[in-house]
Amino acid sequence: MAERDAAQEEVDQLASDWQAATELAERLTAEHRDADRSFKSDAAKLSEKQDKFIEELLEGHEQDRAALGRQRDEAKALADAVAQQLAETKQEVDRYVAALAEERQRAAQIAGEREAEAQKADRLAEEREASTREAAKVAAEQDVFLAELLEGHDRAIAAAKRERDFAKQQGKAATRELAELKITAMRLKGAQTG
Repeated sequence: MAERDAAQEEVDQLASDWQAATELAERLTAEHRDADRSFKSDAAKLSEKQDKFIEELLEGHEQDRAALGRQRDEAKALADAVAQQLAETKQEVDRYVAALAEERQRAAQIAGEREAEAQKADRLAEEREASTREAAKVAAEQDVFLAELLEGHDRAIAAAKRERDFAKQQGKAATRELAELKITAMRLKGAQTG
């Protein structure tokens, strides 16, 4: 009797344990089901957020690519403008250098011409100085010649005056002799007639 009661208690205990185990299993199953639904919901939400994030990321990436494209185009346009400006500046510098070289060549030519003119002026000055010395020499020689000529002329005039005076004296003497001869002739003629 006691064994049957013990067995009954054991059966009851087993039934109670089984009931508890069943309830626990059901509770765990329900919790697992809830957890699975929550996980799936969270996973769906996470997937949606990821999709949205990826979409926004891609959209942002496309915007960044577009912005980068615009920046690249702007940079290329700026580089082209800078290259054009550099080319124009180089052309301007080349023109300036060519003009400067031409100006230097012209200045050198003018300097050469001025040097030639200065040398020509020096030669002319030397020639003028030589001509002045020659003219002074000729003038001195002419002065000497004129002085000698005048001196000779004065001597000739003096000699002519002396010859003239001598001729006058001879003329007077001849006149006296002629008068004396006439007187003598008249005397002789008078003596012959008397």
